Amino acid sequence: MKRSLVFFVLALFLMAGQLARAQSKQQIIDSLQQRIEELQHQVDTATFITGLEKLVNYLDWEFRETTDREAFLSQTKPKFQGGDANTFSVWVNKHLQQKFDENNVPLEGRVTLCFTVSETGEVTNVKVLRSVHPKLDEEAVRVVSSSPKWLPATSNGTPIRTVYTFPVVFQAR
Repeated sequence: MKRSLVFFVLALFLMAGQLARAQSKQQIIDSLQQRIEELQHQVDTATFITGLEKLVNYLDWEFRETTDREAFLSQTKPKFQGGDANTFSVWVNKHLQQKFDENNVPLEGRVTLCFTVSETGEVTNVKVLRSVHPKLDEEAVRVVSSSPKWLPATSNGTPIRTVYTFPVVFQAR
């Protein structure tokens, strides 16, 4: 069941991403509805419901944060302090605080976050996409949310909002 859920959810996410680049919100919903009806007969009910819940949560966040197609078509990427994602990664690692479990053992892992760099360069809507431990999730969100302003992405010379996916790696020091 787990394997079929992964493939089902992956298929829906890929389809949603492809459709979002080319169509309006209503066209995406209509296309997804049609495809979901086709897929419903190929997986068991529990897998179908779980996959559908994940897709609805993803689309709800995606449409709330990306109201137009420009974010997908940016001509320049957002820049952090004149650099790129590596510059941001160095900044994040410098500001992370080591977290420990109940036995005072350092927690390690990779938390994947998603956030928006706004038209003004502010980091907003920081969300955990892949959790490792609640303490690490909280620390990753805290640090990324406290980021200084970025130089926003642009489309045709106009600053635009951009959604970023970013891993935060915790290692014992």
